[in-house]
Amino acid sequence: MLKSLTISNYALIENLEIEFPEGLIIITGETGAGKTILLGALSLLLGNRADPGVLKNSEKNCVVEACFGITKESNVVKLFNNEAIDFVEDITLRRVITPSGKSRNFVNDQPVSLQFLKELSDRLVDIHAQHQQLLLGDSNFQLMVLDSFALNKNLLENYKTEFEELIHLNKKHQELKERIAKEEAELDYNSFQYNQLKEANLCPGELEEIEGEFRLLSNAEEIKASLYNMSSLLNPTDISIVQSLKEMISIASRISGNYPAAESISARIES
Repeated sequence: MLKSLTISNYALIENLEIEFPEGLIIITGETGAGKTILLGALSLLLGNRADPGVLKNSEKNCVVEACFGITKESNVVKLFNNEAIDFVEDITLRRVITPSGKSRNFVNDQPVSLQFLKELSDRLVDIHAQHQQLLLGDSNFQLMVLDSFALNKNLLENYKTEFEELIHLNKKHQELKERIAKEEAELDYNSFQYNQLKEANLCPGELEEIEGEFRLLSNAEEIKASLYNMSSLLNPTDISIVQSLKEMISIASRISGNYPAAESISARIES
C-alpha cells in the first residue's frame, strides 16, 4: 500500500508531501488540477525516462520519494534477497533527477540500479490508464491472471526456483564443455609437439647446436658485413693500428652472440 508521496522541484510542484491513510483514496479535480502531474512524478519511480525538462527550477535536483507498506509474504522479498538489501515492511523508493538529466536511484537509502527499481516498482504499483485493455492480449498478463485465479503462488515460486537452478546448471554444463574442448585441443597440440621431438631423435646438446646454426644463418648478412669491415681495417689507413684493433675487437664482440668464432678472433687480437 502506498503510504506517502513526496515530490520536490517537479513540473509546477516546488515541494509537496502527501500522506495516504488506509482504504480507498480517490483524488478528483478538473482538467489541469494536477492529477496527471502526480502520476508523472510517480512514474519516475517506475523507471520511466528522466527528462530534465520537467524540473521546475532547472538549477536544482528533482526528488520523488514514496513509502510503501509491505508484508513479509509479499513477492518483493526475493528481490531484496537477490540484491543483498535488508527487507523491512516499510519500503522507501527515491529517485533523484539532476539538471543534466542523470538520475540516481535508492531503495531504503541504498543506491540501486534503474533495472532493480523498475522490477521492484512493477510489483508495488499498478497504473491503469487509457488503452490499458491492450494488456488483455499480453501473454505475460494472461499468465499472471491465470496463476492468480488458480492460486498457484507457491507452485509458481517453486517453478521459478527450479527454473533458475536449471539455468545455473546449464551454464555450468556449457562451461565444462568449453573447458573439455580447450583441454582436448591442448592435448592434441602437446601430443603433436611430443611426436615431433620424438621423431627428431635429438642427442644431448644437439638442440643447442641446431639453435646456434639457426642464429648463424639468420644473421648471416650481418656477420658477413661485420667480417668484411674487420678485414677492411687491416688495410693501411690514416687511423692508427691501435684504433683499428680496438674497432675490430668491438665488432667481434658485437657478433659473437651469433657467431661464436668471433670470440677467438677477439681474443687473438687482444693478445
